[in-house]
Amino acid sequence: MNILHISNKPIYPQVDGGCIAMAKLLSSLMQVATVKHVFLHTPKHPFTPGIYPKEISPELPNETTFIDTAIRPVSALKALISGKNYNLKRFHSEEFEKVLLAYIQTNAFDTIVLESLFLAPYIKTIRTVFNGKIIIRTHNVEHELWEQQAVTASGFKKWYLRSLARSLKREEIVLLNNADAIWTITSEDAQRFKELGITKPIQVIPVVMETSTQAADYESGDFFHLGSMNWVPNQLAVKRLVSELWPLLQLDKTQHQLHIAGSFPESMEETAAPGINYHGFVQNADTFMQQHGILVAPITAGSGVRIKLLEAMALGVPCITTPLGATGIRFEEDCLKIASSNEEWLHTMETLALSTENRQELGRKAQRYMEKYHSFATINAQILAALER
Repeated sequence: MNILHISNKPIYPQVDGGCIAMAKLLSSLMQVATVKHVFLHTPKHPFTPGIYPKEISPELPNETTFIDTAIRPVSALKALISGKNYNLKRFHSEEFEKVLLAYIQTNAFDTIVLESLFLAPYIKTIRTVFNGKIIIRTHNVEHELWEQQAVTASGFKKWYLRSLARSLKREEIVLLNNADAIWTITSEDAQRFKELGITKPIQVIPVVMETSTQAADYESGDFFHLGSMNWVPNQLAVKRLVSELWPLLQLDKTQHQLHIAGSFPESMEETAAPGINYHGFVQNADTFMQQHGILVAPITAGSGVRIKLLEAMALGVPCITTPLGATGIRFEEDCLKIASSNEEWLHTMETLALSTENRQELGRKAQRYMEKYHSFATINAQILAALER
């Protein structure tokens, strides 16, 4: 089977959870089929020559795949007036469309996998030269992310975000129904799409994440948060950590520290307080997670699975998050701790911080869970079954 995998950004370097999720799917596809990989690159996600692993040979990494997705107020206003969604419009390029069509015509593909909703507008044109199966792999329910941002906004920004979310919802439903199949990362997203009226087959394909043979440091009773800080849900989680939870935590702040990693945007200030350490961007995320104790992710917004949680669990790191943060994870198997209220958070943090045995037990349960549900053997079998439908 020949598959064309297209992403809306370079998946290397792996600067965020989206890149990691795309890279993991590409790795699985390469194990079950012959795969070509094509991608767009943008000002936010530029292409760095030579950064891809040697076993992956990306196609079309040149100027024809560059799209200037910079936000322009006049263009945004025109899109709003016309009823088109500006977020989707920014990823459309007639030049890339022509090059992509020529590439498809000169190669024999059985299936095309489009990573994210932002590539779905190309389906109509692809259909003019391709009769095979087109799959959209979604990472979340996109319009709901913008609905959540509108809730915390005010004034004109609130009105604009609501309008953006409404237009995105309309187009999301239409575009997903244009595909032959939808692959979601979580069962929660699959159910939501069905409720929205998506009639095409939906398969849940979790993110593959192999477990590590190197154990986490269970002697550390510290806490950490690691994530891309240009993503609003992570910003809100860190704000809750440093402003609400950390000041109330009844632990010796010289013995138990909070480590926050991820480059802060200019609009977000680092809150100075005893025991809080800011690391900025870290080169080796696995090493950072293995050395800094307990992952704390008080997520209150967003959808889809949290890739950093899966990465941490695969490393055997004990994790605490919210029910929303654990979306896509069968947490009833006690592979991580769930907390909602501040009281639950404080109790769970203090209990884990004070017991090496509890940290080690939770970390090992997390790894066993990942081996059961997120191994290559498990995910590849699901992919093969989905491709054959």
